[in-house]
This record gives sequence, C-alpha cells and structure tokens, in this order.
Amino acid sequence: MCREILLMTNKNEFNMKKIYTLVLALALLNAVSAQTADPAVVGATVTPAPGLLNGPGKFSFNFQNLGDGQLGMVPTSTSIKVTLNRLAPVLNAGVPQITGAGADYFDWTYNAGTKTITGVQNKIIPASTDVMNPVGGPVIIDVVFIQASTPAEAQAKTGNGANVNVQPGIGGNADQVNDNVSAYTYTDGALPVAFGFTSASFTGGKLKVDWETFSEKNNKSFIIEASKDGETFVEIDQVSTQAADGNSSEQIKYTYSKSWQEIAAKFGFSPLQLAIMALLVISVVVSAKRARKGAMLGSLVLLITIGIGCRKEDRDLDKLDQYPTTFVRIGQVNKDGTTVNYSKVVKVVAE
Repeated sequence: MCREILLMTNKNEFNMKKIYTLVLALALLNAVSAQTADPAVVGATVTPAPGLLNGPGKFSFNFQNLGDGQLGMVPTSTSIKVTLNRLAPVLNAGVPQITGAGADYFDWTYNAGTKTITGVQNKIIPASTDVMNPVGGPVIIDVVFIQASTPAEAQAKTGNGANVNVQPGIGGNADQVNDNVSAYTYTDGALPVAFGFTSASFTGGKLKVDWETFSEKNNKSFIIEASKDGETFVEIDQVSTQAADGNSSEQIKYTYSKSWQEIAAKFGFSPLQLAIMALLVISVVVSAKRARKGAMLGSLVLLITIGIGCRKEDRDLDKLDQYPTTFVRIGQVNKDGTTVNYSKVVKVVAE
C-alpha cells in the first residue's frame, strides 16, 4: 500500500515538472514573439523651401527602428525607396551623395529611368531599448532643383520633393502607418547653371578640380576660387564653358589641373618669402650701385638662404602630407560678366 502511494506521488511530481517546463517554454516563446521590430520613416523635409530652379538643395528624413526587436538581414533585408519628383540627386561615379546616421545602415543606388533612390540594409539594425531614443537617424540626400513648380503643385504633391517608402524585412513590422512619408516644395526664381558633383585633390604636385553641370543657360565661363578657411575666397583661374553658345540641357563634366606651385604664389601661401626675396633683390642692386661690397655680400647670403628655404618649401609641398588646408568652389560667370552662382564648397584632399 505504501509502495503504491509512493509511486503515485513520484508520478504526480514528474507530471508537475512537465507542466512547469511547458508553462516556462510557452512564457519564453511569448516573450520572444513579443519582440517585434518597427522600421519607420518620419520628418521628411525639402530645403531650401522654396528652392531655386537649377539650385542645390537637400531632401531629408529620419529612418528609425522603433520596435524592441532587431532588424536582421536573412532571409529578407529591409529596404527604402525614395521616389524623386522634379529633383535630381547629386551623383559621384553614379552613386547618390547621401549622409547621416540613418543612411549608414543602407547601401544606396539610383535608377535614372524611374528616378528612384534605393537603400538596401547592409547590417543588422539593433532593437530600440528606449522608446524616446529609437535606433537610426537622419538620411540627407544632396539634390538639384531641375524643374520649376508652383505652390499649388507643391500642395498637390507634384512639386519639387519626394516620397519615401519602407519595405520591411526580417524582424517584423509593428506599425505600418509610419512606413511612408513625403515632402514637397516649389521654386521661386532660377539660377543659370545647375551644378552637380564637385571634388578637388592634390595629385602629383598639381591641384585637380572636377565638377559637372546638369544644365547651363547664357553661361560664359567658370572661375575657380580657393580659400584657406572656407570663407574668404580668391580667384585662381578661369575655365571656358563647353556648352554651345553657353546653353545646354545635358550633363557636362569639367576637369581642371595646374601645378600647385603656380597656384601657391597667386593664392598667397608664401607672400612673406616672395616679398623678402623681392626686397633682397632690390637691396643687392642698390648695394652694387653704391659699391658697398660688404652690404652686397650680406644681401646675397640672405638671398641664397631664403632661396634655399623656398626650394625646400617647394619640395615639401610635393609631399602629400605637406599640402596646406585648402577649400575650393566653382563660380559661374554669365555672358554679361556677372558671377551669381557657386558650386558647393569642397575641401581639397591629398591623393
């Protein structure tokens, strides 16, 4: 009798353990299944608003994972489609120029036929641990206003702007309402030239500047300006337009290259040395006329010393790590000689 009671007790304990295990497993399953990602796009803007036809601008929005589950990549990655209207992206070697913390989670491409920028997730996007601080950040796209529009068209969402749509991947999507956002503005005025991508570099002892235009109207030439601080610019050279009679509706690429040593004197990186050398030359001439051999000899010694210093500086400038900090911008010159339009300011990089 006692043995039967003991066996029944052990059996009941075993069944209870199974029940506890099952309950725990269900609880864990529910906890895991409750973790759902929520990819979202919010806060779309177009700047400036209004814009200028042919002028530069930015289309931006915020990408966020608002959920408590991460966005994985297998078997399906999250993607973003940005459909542009009356805007063109600034491209570098075919790749749209896009910046921002949110943009870093995606690889971006542009389809000119559909006027669509596509971002494909390139890394796991973590879950949000705080609803007030979602994972992600801004996505900022450099654009050009390529067609005019009116306030009414902007209101009707046919002006200058874009629509952004999220295609969720693995990880779920807790809220579908925040998967789509758009923003539009209009144009008020126009610029004669629409600048595209601009870059500048020190290459092989030369300053090399590349830029492109989407369109040109009544254009005469371009001036290349340089600056030490990105604020105060001086003209260093001019380049004639390639557009027939200064007008073009096609994309044109320009390249400028010149010895950095030729530009340095004009730009003013060594005015003190040039001035000292000029004064010393004058001093030598004056000393020779007055037959003051001692003074002439001293001047010659100083002149040689400065000359050696200048040559050393020239050699140092040929080293990639010795080039001074320089900024460049391109100015567009109308046929009447006025300069009313500038490209983006870029920092010169050493290659």
